[in-house]
Amino acid sequence: MAYSIVLARFLGIFMTVIGLALLLNRAQFKKIIDAVIHNAGLQFMAALMPILIGSAIVATHNVWSNNWTIIITILGWMMILAGIFRSWFTEHWLKLARKVGKKDNIFWVGGIFWTILGLIMLYFGFVVG
Repeated sequence: MAYSIVLARFLGIFMTVIGLALLLNRAQFKKIIDAVIHNAGLQFMAALMPILIGSAIVATHNVWSNNWTIIITILGWMMILAGIFRSWFTEHWLKLARKVGKKDNIFWVGGIFWTILGLIMLYFGFVVG
């Protein structure tokens, strides 16, 4: 349970900050997506980072329980799968990124989703834990 608390705190802070950034800085994220689309090094980093973070989570917390801690495990596996998709199917991912980068509402939806999920993790990490 100690790993669950630490990871909930880490993920809660991370996701809340990113979610709020998406809501407050949509124009900047559009520029970031455009930069990634046109830069192979950034594409590599965008594939590598979720694999790295997801692997660290799964290696320390591959817990399939029937309580809130399963959220952490699922997030870890989702990160690994996102990184695999980005590295193995780069052209498909870039095509999707081009479409997403043009839609302003996706940043609202993503920002709200990540902020709510981050706040849930903060609750379990700091209040319940």
